[in-house]
Amino acid sequence: MVSGLILIVGILFLALGLITDLSVKKIPLKVERVIGEKLVPGFPGTRLGSLDPLLNQIMNKVPEDSIVHKYGVKLYSYESPEINALAMPGGRILISEGLLNALESENELVMVLGHELGHYNQRDHLRGLGRGLGMVVLASLITGPNSRMTDFVMTTFLSFQLNYSRAQERSADEFGVELLIKHYGHGGGSIEFFERLLVNNPHPPEFLSTHPDPENRIDHIRELIQNSGVGMGETVPFQIPAELAK
Repeated sequence: MVSGLILIVGILFLALGLITDLSVKKIPLKVERVIGEKLVPGFPGTRLGSLDPLLNQIMNKVPEDSIVHKYGVKLYSYESPEINALAMPGGRILISEGLLNALESENELVMVLGHELGHYNQRDHLRGLGRGLGMVVLASLITGPNSRMTDFVMTTFLSFQLNYSRAQERSADEFGVELLIKHYGHGGGSIEFFERLLVNNPHPPEFLSTHPDPENRIDHIRELIQNSGVGMGETVPFQIPAELAK
């Protein structure tokens, strides 16, 4: 009896994992937005409207057929000395004040934003919801995305943990570098920020440590710039967003 129950649970666990992997790119945005609204209250932040003009310019460089355009991406900051940025389900990019304070150029911010947009492009952030996402998809298909059952399933089974694979991080970096070059015409600001983080931090911050080898990540970005043929260029000094200026 017990062994049979364990077998059923094991099959269900594997099935949910398969559903998650197969459904990530097909999940309707309205379902993702409901998920995002459920998760975002746990990440209070300040809306960075002063960065909208820059974000809009970057979005104009995103390929026309990319799903990123459907997100209506908004930028938020949150209080934390940690250096990190999060692409949340539904289109909110959360940037820690620690990261914003560590930037020295606008170009570096564009690289960070381009990287997070790259995760949206591949919908990598949804995989961070784990197997609970498969249960939410099933509940939303059966009872609707705004039903009490779907809300119960999200509350009970969803957990948001960003553990991107090496391939996902490389793809996001490539997307970010492409947008950076399209915006400025060169690769200045693509690696300087990451190099400073490695030099100034004995233990790489989460923003770098989620990648298996930060130094290889920097080398890959440098290689992308070299292969593009545009080289590095002069960067634009970064100013703290007006919403956070003291």
